[in-house]
Amino acid sequence: MAGIGLAMLSACVRKPGSAAAQSAPDTLPPVMVYKSFGCGCCEEWAGHLRKAGFTVQVQEMEDLAPTRQRVGVPSSRISCHTAEVGGYFLEGHVPAQDAQRLLRERPAAKGLAVPGMPLGSPGMEVPGQSQAYDVFLVAADGSATVFAHYAAMQANAEPGNATVHRATGRITALDAGKGVITLAHEPVPSLQWPAMTMPFRINAELARGLATGQRVEFEFTANGMNAEVTKIRTVSKADGA
Repeated sequence: MAGIGLAMLSACVRKPGSAAAQSAPDTLPPVMVYKSFGCGCCEEWAGHLRKAGFTVQVQEMEDLAPTRQRVGVPSSRISCHTAEVGGYFLEGHVPAQDAQRLLRERPAAKGLAVPGMPLGSPGMEVPGQSQAYDVFLVAADGSATVFAHYAAMQANAEPGNATVHRATGRITALDAGKGVITLAHEPVPSLQWPAMTMPFRINAELARGLATGQRVEFEFTANGMNAEVTKIRTVSKADGA
């Protein structure tokens, strides 16, 4: 009898990838995506949601900060785009299956976030490259817990030195106290990133003397969930161009 009971219990447990776990509400609410002008990976993510059955509208804007503040995205969880769906926010490259699960389970929370731009996440696919990342459930008080975890491809799973990438751009926002700098950068060929505006982590020492509007050359790592500036220097006076 014990064996039969265990078998019945096992049959009731949802397994990742099963039809029950992947099912979505009968009618998916529309998604509104807010993104920077010219951000290709944001468009790819919107397409990913459409393929999963969502109706998606896209609005481009110069500054996403007011939208993030309105919906409650913590500064430590920001990415390159923000979306709203069914009373929740979706920050960054959140997989469609996790958005569907959010809408199905309806937890008491503000939304989901994938900080940074992890390679291999929806809209950030690069052949042969993938990074481990977490999808965070953000509570009303701004605290976050892991909602889903995605492992790296085996070829990238071994620890090692993070690759350094180089780019030029303009500072559009800087919060040295929180260690976040937002840069409107030119394309990054080494990552196949298009020109876009996105946040980076930066330490207080590197941020000293920087100001909004300055054009800069910088080096950064894009390891796991976060992109972090490791070197930066100004190449012109602050002109807001």
